[in-house]
Amino acid sequence: MILLRNGVHDTGGTYGCFPAFSFVKFFPSISPSALIQIRIVLGVALLGLSSCALTDRSGLAQYETRVPLRVDGNLPFVKVVIAGKSRDFLVDSGASDCVISPEMARELGLYVSREKAMVKSAAGDRVPIPMALLPALQIGKAEFHNVPVFVYDLNSIRGHFPGLEGVIGFSIFRDATVTFDYRGKALTITPGPTLQRNDPSCVPMTTRTGVPRIALRGSGHEVPLDIDTGSTGGIEINPGKLGMRTHAPTQPGGLSASIGRSYRTGMTRVVGTLYLGSVEIADPIVEVTVGDFRVGGEVLQNTILSLDQPSQLARVTFGKTSFLPFLNKPRKLISPSRIGTGIGFGRGWIVVDVVPDSPAHQAGVRVGDRCISVEDQPTEGLADSYQQLLQSKRALSYRFQRGSTIFDAVVPVMLQVR
Repeated sequence: MILLRNGVHDTGGTYGCFPAFSFVKFFPSISPSALIQIRIVLGVALLGLSSCALTDRSGLAQYETRVPLRVDGNLPFVKVVIAGKSRDFLVDSGASDCVISPEMARELGLYVSREKAMVKSAAGDRVPIPMALLPALQIGKAEFHNVPVFVYDLNSIRGHFPGLEGVIGFSIFRDATVTFDYRGKALTITPGPTLQRNDPSCVPMTTRTGVPRIALRGSGHEVPLDIDTGSTGGIEINPGKLGMRTHAPTQPGGLSASIGRSYRTGMTRVVGTLYLGSVEIADPIVEVTVGDFRVGGEVLQNTILSLDQPSQLARVTFGKTSFLPFLNKPRKLISPSRIGTGIGFGRGWIVVDVVPDSPAHQAGVRVGDRCISVEDQPTEGLADSYQQLLQSKRALSYRFQRGSTIFDAVVPVMLQVR
């Protein structure tokens, strides 16, 4: 599933590790720590058809392949060769199948079916999307033939990632182990099973829904959790299902834009520790959902993630942060307090979300307003220092354009989740 947060956010902090280095990193396209978010969701699961059985993976039988992994906004991208041309694809374990744009389908001369497959969206809706058959796709030395693909308009996602040309779904790795080394910036595809059940760092994994699912543990309870590399978010759960208390009532969170409909999540901090494989997350801030539980790139970016479909095993361990072994001992992830003004910015500093009853809402900011400057600094090139302004000010002075009208708004910065 592709879950994208707004282009620029007014929330400080992200998951980090203790006692090693701070893992905070802000991106010009997507901030990993957004309280205000817009999610763009493609296929979660293909209903009523096991398309993974249709893909010919003859190129996997002989080679292990390791390719560069570009991490942008917590999302993993690789170069894929199709029809002799290198293309930029997102590797999305939360999507059951691959996705290409209608433009690529026309470029390749593919037959797009008139009958549409039913896709389950993040909101639980069933959405019809046409499909096609891609003759060949190559990732490094690994070749895949006759790959079923969804044909879906990617323009909304390209607003955040202009070079994106498609999505690699999880089913393509059915006969292999795929490893995401976020810090080492590498993706490895190994034919056949590689993980061992007697390895204490490995946990059982199921793929019945078309995406990898493991158990999230906390307070003596377990709940199924989807591993979603196509989400920029952190952990989405219902704390009550784990019997966990929260430090404070749930606050309004981000807006999720699904292929079916949009919906808003909540956010809170839970009391206690969550266990994701061998990774411990202390008193995490979580997004509260009534749908499927998932973990996304905000947490996964700190890990080395291996997903072994033949053995139905997963391994989630901390990524190395130093060449000095003693600095790479097991650590806990921590999530700092989150602050904000209630504004979510998209590409070009266009307001794409205003949280109800937030300071921005009370100041009269509307969706569609374009921010020209913050604290008298032009917004062009401001993405990195914007987070610092939020951390250092009690209120921010914005200048917006609404149609032909220019207006100023002083918006208090408030603590959203302690």
